[in-house]
Amino acid sequence: MKTMKKLICLFLSMTLLIGGVLAVRAQNGVVSAPTPITALTTHCRWAVRCGSSYRNAPSIPTLAGDFLAVMSGKNLLKLDTKTGGIVQTAAMSETPSFSTVAPTYENGIVYCPLDDGTVEAFDFSSMEKLWSYHDERGGQSLTTVVYDDGCVYTGFWNNDDEPAAFVCLDASTGELLWRTEQIGGFYWASCAVDGDFVVFGRDDGTVFDDGDSELFAFDKKTGEIADRLPVIGDVRSAVVKSEENGRLYVVTKGGFLYSFVLSDGEFADVRSVSLGGASTCAPVICRNRLYVGVQDTVTGGHILVADADSLAEIYRAQTPGYPQNQALLTTAYGDTVYLYSTYNANPGGIVMLSDRAGQTEPHVKELFVPESGQTAFCISTVSADADGTLYYKNDSGVIFALENDHSLHTIVAFLRQFFEKLLTMIRSLRTIAS
Repeated sequence: MKTMKKLICLFLSMTLLIGGVLAVRAQNGVVSAPTPITALTTHCRWAVRCGSSYRNAPSIPTLAGDFLAVMSGKNLLKLDTKTGGIVQTAAMSETPSFSTVAPTYENGIVYCPLDDGTVEAFDFSSMEKLWSYHDERGGQSLTTVVYDDGCVYTGFWNNDDEPAAFVCLDASTGELLWRTEQIGGFYWASCAVDGDFVVFGRDDGTVFDDGDSELFAFDKKTGEIADRLPVIGDVRSAVVKSEENGRLYVVTKGGFLYSFVLSDGEFADVRSVSLGGASTCAPVICRNRLYVGVQDTVTGGHILVADADSLAEIYRAQTPGYPQNQALLTTAYGDTVYLYSTYNANPGGIVMLSDRAGQTEPHVKELFVPESGQTAFCISTVSADADGTLYYKNDSGVIFALENDHSLHTIVAFLRQFFEKLLTMIRSLRTIAS
């Protein structure tokens, strides 16, 4: 009789739990948007082709309100985020350099890094060109424009062993405020702003990847150099500042990760660690963990998860190829964070890593795989809007919008919890029977 009462109570508890489930409907690269977290609930809202290969592919898309800003050929495109349709276009004087960087959107203006040392600004509402800057040394514009306090900063690249310029321009007029030339130039070397200073790195000035190079701290208004930090290898990564601990981070193609602080413009408390492989990914820092893509000979690459303070490795998550751009991380799901990364190999989809405090083993899976005809290598960042829709592109020339199918998400969550409770009930029945 007592056994029967226990079974009835257990069954009623299960019913209440399942009923409760039925009632539930369901910047450094960090967002709080409810992005998709399973392949089943990831729905391709649209896929729009704006090119045919890496040579004429569209740029990485940039979110600008309800639209995407995309550079394609000599056109700046305004795409509707709901449909992918082109709403407006504007003519640019040059093309983006292999479309490996995104335009920058700030205060209603889009800043476009273009070939031949060119930067152009457009009013994104009217699509009117506001100004155009051409650097005297020319070069490919391979460094994302950074906006800060009425100024924009970017750099150019000519060749491994040739000089190129890094410039500060007036964001409203395009007037050159200051400029520096460095051997090796600036390739994916976006700056970080820390107080009164901008910090960025250069290529090593040789045809190799692991020569002696430097990080610089410049006074952001005057262009006077405040300090230099020797590093090993081409700095083909943005410098990022963590809002959690105030430290700055950067990686090199020479295979090193650096962390430091600026003290009155001087590099201080410098820490470094060998990654064991090249890296061009801007690190993502969240909840005292650091995430960065590294090249290897196993699958082509992996995501390193490390302690953001000591830089000590926690674990590695293998990916289908070499991740070569900053990942996206969401904190929308409580104690677990989800990291989204592309990889420079076919089929050019997105992998997702789930992580939480204390985790020491990788939990990574393929979130999205493009259809046939849309597969290609990929070095695109992934961005997310407030609704959690993901946007990215690959070298097939296609831009993707991947939304969270909330109806399926609810069903999946219900089934997961149902089977977890069912297993608990079975274990309890076995205990009672024994």
